[in-house]
Parts: sequence; C-alpha cells; structure tokens
Amino acid sequence: MQNILRRIAVGFAGLLLAGCIGIGHISVSVPPLAINAHSTTSFEVDVLCPRFYAEPETFVALVTSSLEPDARHYDWKRIQLSPPTSTRAACRNESRYIGFPVVLFLPTWPSSKAAKSRRLFVHVEKESVAYRIAILGDSARVESIRLEVAQQDFPPELNEPEPRVSMPAWEERIRLMGEYYRSLKWQRSDRIAITDAEIDADGAVLSIGMAIGMTANKPLERPGIDALWSTDPASAGRSAPSR
Repeated sequence: MQNILRRIAVGFAGLLLAGCIGIGHISVSVPPLAINAHSTTSFEVDVLCPRFYAEPETFVALVTSSLEPDARHYDWKRIQLSPPTSTRAACRNESRYIGFPVVLFLPTWPSSKAAKSRRLFVHVEKESVAYRIAILGDSARVESIRLEVAQQDFPPELNEPEPRVSMPAWEERIRLMGEYYRSLKWQRSDRIAITDAEIDADGAVLSIGMAIGMTANKPLERPGIDALWSTDPASAGRSAPSR
C-alpha cells in the first residue's frame, strides 16, 4: 500500500509541476488468484482471467472459439470438475498500469481494492452461455449472456487477422472491440456461486471458492455495490501491450 501511495504522490507532483490536467497513472502489482471450484456433477470448465484492460479481447476470443494457451491478454485454465472433490486452479499475477482522470489538479485515482479487483469469464462445456464474475474485495457479482445473443451483433471486422501493435488498424480494432463489448447486455445469474474469498490487507483477492450448479450467488453480494461495478476497465486509458 505504501508503494502505491508513493507512486501516486510522485505522479501527482509531476502533474502539478507541469500544470497538466488530464490522465494520471499508477502502477499496481496484483498477486496470483487461487480458484477452488466444485459442482454436484462432472464436466469441464474454461476459466479466463483477463488482464485489467483486456476484457474485450478476452471475451472476443471466447465468443469466437479462438482461445490460445499462451495469450498475452488473458490466463486460460481448463479444469475438470469431479464431485465430491473440488478442483484447484490459479490465475497468474499481474502488473497493472492504471490510468485515472485528473480534473482541476485533483486526481481521482482508484482505491487499492478497486485497483486490485479481479474479473473472470467462465464457460461450462456444452453450454451456450458465458459467465462474467466481478470480485471487488469481499463482494462478488455473477452475470451471464447467451453466446448466440453475443454473436448476433459481432462486428465482422474482428474476424480478420490482428494487425501489428500500434498500427492505425490495430488501434481501430481495439476501439471496435471495446464498443462491441460495452454494448452487450449481461443478466444477473445464479448458475455460479462465489462462496468465499480470501483478501489481503490491501484489498487484493488471493483466492475464491466457486460452486457451479447451486441456486444462489448471494453469499458475497452486498446491498448498494452496483456503483462499484460502473467503472469499466475496458473504457479507461490503456497502454499498448508489448509483443
């Protein structure tokens, strides 16, 4: 936490000296996420942990069935659930460079809990539904969308080969993916329950328990948390990923 505050202070001082009003940045290290999943029936599950700014790219890979084991945008785990035992998996750690607006010299940086939040996509084999899980501290929200609905308005341009990074065509592709992803209408779901979460002192999520097939996802939901999910990482400032 002290390192985060130190970086924020240095960045803010730089903005003041330069007399700038615009976008500030903070660097955040997010620890690995351990996942403990179980169900009452046996099946395979794909779990995707997107990088902070890569939700659109990750969802496009899922909806087009073009997942890659070593993709730079996300960490992909395929796990086999075999009751009564649970199955463990882990998503890798992440270094984030997060942009935030500075208005009238007043930075509006995210809290440590928000900066270290996690979002996941889950797909159960032979199901035509994708699930999105948002975890912020000890609160969780589970949503779903039918894949055929997501495919209805899928931009055909995104089926073309990906251009080289930082080229105008690449920037247009990023913009198009972001617009498509933000246009999707997700619905609350009770197909997956986040039953528990381990959080460190800075609000980072260290582990979660995931039950698939239960009838409620209420254990970690809190009243009035909808506003916390209104900040879409996909719409914030981004830095070009390295090849």
